[in-house]
Amino acid sequence: GAGRSPEITEEQIKKLASVGFSFSLQDDFETRFKHLVEFKKEFGHTKVPVFYTGYRNLGRWAKRMRDGIRCDEPYVDEVMKARLLGIDFDIAARHVFGHKPKKKTEEEEAHDAAVEVAEMVDMADM
Repeated sequence: GAGRSPEITEEQIKKLASVGFSFSLQDDFETRFKHLVEFKKEFGHTKVPVFYTGYRNLGRWAKRMRDGIRCDEPYVDEVMKARLLGIDFDIAARHVFGHKPKKKTEEEEAHDAAVEVAEMVDMADM
């Protein structure tokens, strides 16, 4: 409308953007987290390929979360991290381009073997 100074609008926009951003990030995490759980149900793992476009480009989000957790980025807070790791989110999957398992390095093989042993021990407790 006429007579309103653009500075105020600019300020308001900035204010809304700053508030809205933090909200949408949190909402988005909830949504994305659900998507990841669905993905896991569907495929049996959480190695979401970078180019996987299902669930509104879940692949890109998963890569960002993997990088965030690995590099301790501030955009992944402790709660997010705990929840992701709680559903066995795979943060080692650096370059996941497809669903075919790539040949593993010895280090990964050793890690997987250790995980399998740990899982077997878990099973035995039940």
